[in-house]
Parts: sequence; structure tokens; C-alpha cells
Amino acid sequence: MWADRHSFHHLRPSVESDHLKLEETARNTLNLLNKLEQDFFGYTVLEGLVVPDHPEYWSIKDGESLVFGGGQTT
Repeated sequence: MWADRHSFHHLRPSVESDHLKLEETARNTLNLLNKLEQDFFGYTVLEGLVVPDHPEYWSIKDGESLVFGGGQTT
């Protein structure tokens, strides 16, 4: 991603670029982002409670955390 960052820097129609490569780069970047999200903010649900896999990355105060679940704040 970093090596080809200048290939698509401006995305101007007047500048020729490989749109298939752009799509592949976007797909790979989103996959990496999903993996990082899972690595940092993954969790399990035990008896109805959300238990962070890595609580050091969660903002937990007095044993509670603001959690986004399915697009809703819980």
C-alpha cells in the first residue's frame, strides 16, 4: 500500500491510472483494516457480557465501556 501511494494520489480523470489496481488496493486495505480491528477490539460474549480480548485497547471506566454493537451504541 505504501509503495504505490503516489499512483493514485490525486485520482484526477486527466491522469491515467489502473482502476483494477486501485480496486485491488482498496480491497486489500479494507481487509487489513478489518483484521486490525479484530486484533485490537475483538471480544467474546460470556453469559451476556462483552469480554474484550485485549482490554488494554478499550476505554473501560469503573468496569464499564461504551461499546458499539451492530451499529448501535450499547
